[in-house]
Amino acid sequence: MIRNYLFTRPFSTQLKVCLLNTFNDLSSPSLHGLNGNNFVRNFQTSSPLFRTVVARPKASKKKTNPITFEELLPPHFISVRKGFNSFNTSNLLGEIRSGETAIEDMFIRKFIEGTWHRLLIGKLIIKRRANQIILSGLFHQSLAPSKFYFLQGYTEEILSYILKCPTKMEILTTNDRRALVVTYM
Repeated sequence: MIRNYLFTRPFSTQLKVCLLNTFNDLSSPSLHGLNGNNFVRNFQTSSPLFRTVVARPKASKKKTNPITFEELLPPHFISVRKGFNSFNTSNLLGEIRSGETAIEDMFIRKFIEGTWHRLLIGKLIIKRRANQIILSGLFHQSLAPSKFYFLQGYTEEILSYILKCPTKMEILTTNDRRALVVTYM
């Protein structure tokens, strides 16, 4: 029944051979359920859509959407033309704390977003070296320098206490909020 269905549908020959091999493997006696049901009945296919739109900025009609250099490049250029937003070695094979590092990075980003409200321009870069965390970012100069120093010290102390490791901040400031904008899309 399945073979007749396959040959009456407009599939390519490679797909037909692949599906026939799959159905032959699925019809082996070891894949029958406890009550005798065959798993072949539950196999469904649909036509694939080959549209890759992940991590691409959406274009506006009047080209008013500001795009930074990192957003302009496609995702396959990470570590070629653009860098990572988090530098650590916990995702290597055999390393521990990979999940904890990802959760800590998310917590750090939310903490900075709340503490430095509407001051961070672009993305926050998190670098981990041995037991030290270094945070780098570009901030807007809408506060007095004394308030910047207070927020920097506050952030370093609170994150060092919560994460139980020394935390340092590298701050760059600019007057222009569009300092990172390369083009408009």
